Amino acid sequence: MRENFRILPESVRETSLRSDYLRIGRGRGELYGGNQSAFGGLIENTGCGLIAMGDISLYLSGKTKLTTDEYQKYIRDFNARFVRLRMLGGLLGKLFGMCSIDGRSGILLRGYFRKNRTPLSARAVPLPVSRRDMKKPACERKCFRLIERSLSADKPVIIGVGVSKSHKLPMYVRNADDTALFERKNATSNHYVTVTGALVCTNAETQEQTVLFRISSWGKMYYIDLDELYEHVTADKGLYGFAVGRISNNLTLIKDKK
Repeated sequence: MRENFRILPESVRETSLRSDYLRIGRGRGELYGGNQSAFGGLIENTGCGLIAMGDISLYLSGKTKLTTDEYQKYIRDFNARFVRLRMLGGLLGKLFGMCSIDGRSGILLRGYFRKNRTPLSARAVPLPVSRRDMKKPACERKCFRLIERSLSADKPVIIGVGVSKSHKLPMYVRNADDTALFERKNATSNHYVTVTGALVCTNAETQEQTVLFRISSWGKMYYIDLDELYEHVTADKGLYGFAVGRISNNLTLIKDKK
C-alpha cells in the first residue's frame, strides 16, 4: 500500500464549504473539528458519529470557533438530548463494535433539526458502490456527485467508514512545504468522518484522475482517496460484506426541507 503520492497542482479543481470548518481551542493545540479522545469513557471509545453530528450542528448554526470547555459541554449536552450513545447488544455490538448511531445518523440528525425547528432534513444512505459506478471516471461516480452537490450547498457530509476484517482506509496529510505531496499518516475502519472539501486532480505518477475528500477526524485535517474508499467498501465479500457493510458504510446527507 502506498505511503505517499503527488498530484499536479495545475490540475486541481476544489469544492469546499463556504466558511472555514469548526476550530476548537487556540494556538498550536487548535483542533479541526472535534476529537472524541478528549472525552473519555463511551464517547472516547465509540463517539466518532456523535462528534460528526455535533460538529455539523455547530457549523450550520454559525458557531465555528469554540474553547475546549465550550465544545465539550456542547457535545455532552448534544449527546444527552439527541443521541444517547450506547453500544448495540448481541452480535453487532460485541463482535463488530457497532453502536446506536450506526445506520441511524440520518434519523438522529433529523430529530435534532426538528426539535430545533431548523428548516433542514437529513438521511443516511448506503455508500453507493456498484461495478458500473466503479468503472466511471472518479468525478462521475455517484458518491462524488452527492458529496460535491452537498458541499456546494454549504452542507458538510458524514461518511461512515465501515467495519472490515481485511482492510483499513488510508488517511493522508498535505505536506505544508510542498502542497502537491500527500503523505500517509493514519488509517481507519469502523469510523465516522466529516467531509469539508473535495479535490478533483491528476496523479503526477499515473496521470490518472483522482478524487480526494478533505475530512475532519480526531480533531485533525486528513485526506482520503475515493478509489481507496471504494476498495474499502468492497473489501469483504459474502454475507458479512453485504449485511454489515450496508449498515456501516454510508453517507449522511443534509438538505433543505421542502
